Amino acid sequence: MRKTNAKYKKILLGILLLAVTVFCATTAIPIVYPLFFAEKADVSGLNGVSVADANGWYTVDNEAFGISASGGDAVKTTLGINRAIEWAKEQGYNKIKFAAGEYAVYNDTNNLADVPTGGIIVPSDTEIDLNGAEFKLAANFYGTYSVFGVAESENVVIKNGFVTGDADSHIYLFNPSSIFHFDGYGIWIASSKNVTVENVTISNVTGDGIYVGANGLLISDGGINSQNIYIRNCTITGARRYGIHFESAINSVAEDNKISNVKGFWTGWGIGIDVSPASVKPIGNKFFHIFLEDIYTLKFSVDGLKILRNEISDTSGGSICAKMGNNYSISDNILTDSGIAIINAKNLVFNGNILRNSNVRIHGKTVTFSSLQGNLLENGSEIKYDARR
Repeated sequence: MRKTNAKYKKILLGILLLAVTVFCATTAIPIVYPLFFAEKADVSGLNGVSVADANGWYTVDNEAFGISASGGDAVKTTLGINRAIEWAKEQGYNKIKFAAGEYAVYNDTNNLADVPTGGIIVPSDTEIDLNGAEFKLAANFYGTYSVFGVAESENVVIKNGFVTGDADSHIYLFNPSSIFHFDGYGIWIASSKNVTVENVTISNVTGDGIYVGANGLLISDGGINSQNIYIRNCTITGARRYGIHFESAINSVAEDNKISNVKGFWTGWGIGIDVSPASVKPIGNKFFHIFLEDIYTLKFSVDGLKILRNEISDTSGGSICAKMGNNYSISDNILTDSGIAIINAKNLVFNGNILRNSNVRIHGKTVTFSSLQGNLLENGSEIKYDARR
């Protein structure tokens, strides 16, 4: 009898999930139909008409490339922007500027363990000045996306503008590539080096404001750590998972950023800056993310990272989570109402931070500090060690 009841419960649950999915899909169709079925025009033949100025800056010809600066036609605008960047590079222009306005961005990457392929792709040896413009993702149902992507590239700068996700209008359908839709990024940096993101405001993303990772392959299979990544003077708010997420980063810096209102809906999310070297568990010929720290197998590295002079507040999961990684510094930050977790990281410098109602929890037997001094603990803040140490 119990087995029969359990069987019926599973059937009812299946029917319920199917009904919810159908309802969500029906609701989503009017929103995503224009994007999903929009014609992907061939823009390869489009060319600019203007030239770079005396300082070497080329301003994108919106009209020549079919780009709307008034928030319309996401597909055509995104194709046009990517072609404009491509054309500028063909002319030898490495410094590219946008006209002021609002640009709608379309992205259908939808592949968790890969480099960014949708949205706006920035190639090597390119400096992008957003010039105060806003680049806003059009509503979609994809689990993984980015507004700007830097994939296996080097010597890239993105600066001076606004990057906005679609968290408020996103369609959260079941998606096997990202079940909880937490892999939507404002800026996605994968297996790249010498990349600077500066003076950019990023908001309303379904996942991370800025994600720094590798290319989805194990190092033994051609995976490449990101290195020399600099994130400076950025404002990040309204992310659903992490403000800045370092999964693969050598000798990189996050400094002078303001991060707030990061509210994850899952335990361990909602963190201002998360440091968690990418790890997977091999199952046959496939690799799956796992959640138990004691069986993590590190495949990428975070080493030599500097987290300096950031202001972090109003996060549901903590201001900083330093989970594994080596030889990095967390110094001179102001952390308000947001605790810190340090888990099995080695050779840390933790100096000169101001903690306001923000406790530090140190977990794991392998945590070591090369320096721990000069921290100001206010409003009952304290540093506590896990009882298992």
